[in-house]
Amino acid sequence: DELKEIDAYAKKLRIEMIGSIQVLGHLEPILRWSAYQQVRDTSSAIMIDEPQTYELVEKMIKFWSEAFSSRRIHLGMDECQDLGRGRFMNEHGYESQFDLYNRHLGRVSRICDKFKLEPIIWSDMYFRYANAKQEYYDTKSRIPDEVKKAIPKNVRFSYWDYYHREPGIYESMLARTGELNGTKPVMASGIWTWKRFWTDYEMTGATVRPCIQACRKTGTDELIFTLWGDDGGYCEFDSAFAALAWAADYASNEKENEDRAAKLFEAVCGTSYRLQMICGALCYTYNGSQDKVVKILPGPLLWDDPLMGIAQREFPGYKPELAETLLAGYRKIMELIEPHRADTAAGHINFAWNLANVLVLKLELRKMLEHAYAKHDFNTLETIAERYVPDLIDAIDGLQEAFRIQWKRSFKSFGLELMQIRLGGLSERYRELARVIEEFVGGEIDSIPELEIDLPTRAGIPGTYHEVATGNFFI
Repeated sequence: DELKEIDAYAKKLRIEMIGSIQVLGHLEPILRWSAYQQVRDTSSAIMIDEPQTYELVEKMIKFWSEAFSSRRIHLGMDECQDLGRGRFMNEHGYESQFDLYNRHLGRVSRICDKFKLEPIIWSDMYFRYANAKQEYYDTKSRIPDEVKKAIPKNVRFSYWDYYHREPGIYESMLARTGELNGTKPVMASGIWTWKRFWTDYEMTGATVRPCIQACRKTGTDELIFTLWGDDGGYCEFDSAFAALAWAADYASNEKENEDRAAKLFEAVCGTSYRLQMICGALCYTYNGSQDKVVKILPGPLLWDDPLMGIAQREFPGYKPELAETLLAGYRKIMELIEPHRADTAAGHINFAWNLANVLVLKLELRKMLEHAYAKHDFNTLETIAERYVPDLIDAIDGLQEAFRIQWKRSFKSFGLELMQIRLGGLSERYRELARVIEEFVGGEIDSIPELEIDLPTRAGIPGTYHEVATGNFFI
């Protein structure tokens, strides 16, 4: 009922609502439950040829057929590198992934026919299965003609590319995608929200710009922008409106004009475009060796364990004085947005301020901790435990509250628990740090093992929560 209400409202604005689901891979969220074991091939892919698989798929497609008036549906079917390599292989033996994929797609497309739906799928798996490394953007891999001939003609492909900074690869891959079954591809670019707390405008602009140029050159007339939520969906998604306004303006005009895009954004959202850009600097970008673009994202720095310092240990492998550079940048963001913290018209400015505040305190504390522990400076260590840790926990509480307000404004309650568990755990780890310092200063222990370990650095800050919150493995 809620989706139907959204659909009816969207139609008044000439917006087409299209269901976007998964009918093959990326199904870890349901396949972890025992009720779905019969349709499980691997931890992420469903079982080909299993009758219950197609009962499930039909149930999913029927739901979206009734929810939206559009006769188009996006079925996903991307990143299925493990297709047929789990339970299917154990029970039926090896079979070509091309054959498995086409057979499944054929059955799914017939279900779509039943509900008078036009299926769209991501195009990557045909290119991946055509090379040993299963790389999507391998422009030299050859897809056998018999494979192309077996692709249902009612299926349309969507070429996704969020990464390349030159138009050539887009042009080549759009042409190759169109050759799969003769249909005109949909281009899918990205507004960079995933693994970010705020939209990454630099990455967005650098990849959307050549993508649009390639679409113009190849005559690709349908373009969508994806906003993913990898690692927990914690981005302030309203911060994407500024990037969407810019991308839409550029797609609609031959020449780029950021002032024009800013006016569009401000007219629709009622807040400052510049403010959004300032907060976007939370994603620190610089040119490294050989002009390689380097990103230091706030997520790993926030999740970084206060004792192990898995992320911050990597700093020396990047550039000299990286911590000081980040500190100066975050402080500048706080200074510039401080007068606007009550602004919630688009990106939630108070959330950005609270995030920057926690990052500043974390960076300061870690630097002080490493120096004081190396010198066995007990006075400074006590100051850290008695003053800096409580201040940081208070700052985390402020971030927690700002995030809750932001989440409740935009979403239902489901999913909020993920961030609360993470931030609550981070606060407890800082309490543990204070306890350990007190034990060390008081002579109850003669060392802090986590601070004794000396590891090589490779300029490889891990990108996700579970990689920096602990050195152990858990899901």
